[in-house]
Amino acid sequence: MTQILLVYRRSSGELIEWEDLGSDRANASMVRNARERLEKDDPDVEVVVLSAPDRATAMRTHARYFARELLRARQEPSPPTR
Repeated sequence: MTQILLVYRRSSGELIEWEDLGSDRANASMVRNARERLEKDDPDVEVVVLSAPDRATAMRTHARYFARELLRARQEPSPPTR
């Protein structure tokens, strides 16, 4: 399972940052803790680490963090078909 760091702005639903941290949970925890210290003065920012096999699974199981990204993808025009 890969560890995925998300930095999320609650009020706007904006995913500020997404980073694949690999499979090392201890490292992911240290990275999350460091980022939480950076964001501690902004209660509107949420810092989380998700465990998932891949980004697509994380997007499906934790869709609220990716809502704006998913909406943008739906609004993009489809490539022309032949």
